[in-house]
Amino acid sequence: MPNPLPFDFVTHKGMALSFPGDRAVELKLSDPIGEGTMTGYLLSPYVAVCLVDFACEECPSMMPASRFFGGGTARRAGNAVQASSASESLRGSDADEWFSINYCIEGRCETDIPHVGVAVVGESDVCVSFACTSNGKFEPPRSFRYPLARYVGIEVFVCAAVVDEPEFGLLREMDPDVVGAWRRMGSSAVFSGDEELIGQMKRAGSAVRSSDWTQAKLAVLELLWALSRRDCSLAKPQTLLAPMQLRMAKTAHDLIESAPAQPHDARDMAFDMGVSATTLNGYFEKVYGMTIASYARRRRIRLAQGMLEQGKSVSAAACAAGYGNPSKFAAAFKRETGLTPSEFRKRSGCAGRSLPSA
Repeated sequence: MPNPLPFDFVTHKGMALSFPGDRAVELKLSDPIGEGTMTGYLLSPYVAVCLVDFACEECPSMMPASRFFGGGTARRAGNAVQASSASESLRGSDADEWFSINYCIEGRCETDIPHVGVAVVGESDVCVSFACTSNGKFEPPRSFRYPLARYVGIEVFVCAAVVDEPEFGLLREMDPDVVGAWRRMGSSAVFSGDEELIGQMKRAGSAVRSSDWTQAKLAVLELLWALSRRDCSLAKPQTLLAPMQLRMAKTAHDLIESAPAQPHDARDMAFDMGVSATTLNGYFEKVYGMTIASYARRRRIRLAQGMLEQGKSVSAAACAAGYGNPSKFAAAFKRETGLTPSEFRKRSGCAGRSLPSA
């Protein structure tokens, strides 16, 4: 099936594109990126609804090949263009203003927004990103990172020119400055727990799954109108991290993962990084959704959970998770799982209640 989109893509090693229908584009991930798929459905040349299910830590952005230039080279690979370098940059266009609407169902997503920083989106968040370069030209995110190595979501990509299409022209009739309203969302406007926006995103996702293009267009039309009516001051404060702040959070995360049974103190980590524990915890919580202490505790309990599921004794599980005090271990375990270690062991066999991913 030929590429139904009005442009080609730049892909990277570990990315395979296919075009299973006249409206569909499927991205499949493999090593060295990870696993998972993103299936995009083209409702018009200016609107795409994508269903994302990834098990990876990072996915590079696919950039239109018509804008590829710079130190890297590109070669055509079927319907895609294969990038030989990660040093690509884009040349924006006044008439080519795209923005994204991202609904996070599971996991967390870090969006690397050019010239701004890293925006973090968590579960039940709807993030609107109208990213532009410093000179006002459009530039899409460089990459998407998933700190929990798992991400499920729905994304809608929209070009501002959609208002010139007959099916979406009602937006401009209702508000001549509807594009300006979208632009005011800026680089990262996050609405948390907004049931109206979430409902419209779910409707769009469900409609494209069943190939009901009329319902999908109606859902997107209502979504775009609702966004134009949103008060940006109601959005969550922007969770934007500079690269150095992101590295600090990841360093703390990697220290815990390298020795999950060991005690980890945010104060010691922060001292080594030259910041306060409060500052480091703030960076960490923005990326991983919890403090360093909470993450370390959950990681230790997950370790103990695995031991109990293997039939090990409670004392052996406590020791493996780094707990010398049985009472403290039992209290921490119940706080995380809702069961005491003994109750969990009796119920589980080899199929216990799994904790959410740390």
